[in-house]
Amino acid sequence: MMRRLYFLVDHLDNTEQISRDLHKAGISDWNFHVVSKDENGLHRRHIHSANIYQQNDMVHSGEQGFLIGLVIGAIALTALNMSNLGAQLPTAAYIFAFVVFCGFGAWCGGLYGMHKRNYHLRKYAHEIDNGKYLLMIDVHAKEAKNIETMMHEYHPEAEYAGDSTTLITPFA
Repeated sequence: MMRRLYFLVDHLDNTEQISRDLHKAGISDWNFHVVSKDENGLHRRHIHSANIYQQNDMVHSGEQGFLIGLVIGAIALTALNMSNLGAQLPTAAYIFAFVVFCGFGAWCGGLYGMHKRNYHLRKYAHEIDNGKYLLMIDVHAKEAKNIETMMHEYHPEAEYAGDSTTLITPFA
């Protein structure tokens, strides 16, 4: 199971040094991301910024939309089945309609989520909006304590801001 550690840093210079030290410690760009208003600064310094899926809520909201479509589809198809028309429809029509309801719900949820901040990042929105850099470090659960210790010893300027799982669940 992977854990995501969050650290807040005030300056780009410190963020760059932390990035170098994490790379030396074996953390690759796949497991290290930074959320910041200063995307250009991150790019100029070759610091791996968070991607669109990590910054917005598209996947989480898409999962929720899928579940809503699932429920609506089940209700609609149950009602259809109870009517006279339902007896005349083949099973393939029910399956197709169910897939359409679920797919439409996921699509609508994803579109809605594209315009919302990732639910994991909402509690850090104020700091990010005020110019801080949010470092997200993905590590195996057994390695999390070592990275926390390294950050505390070598980078006391990085404020530990919490942790979460890397999984995106629709129920959060």
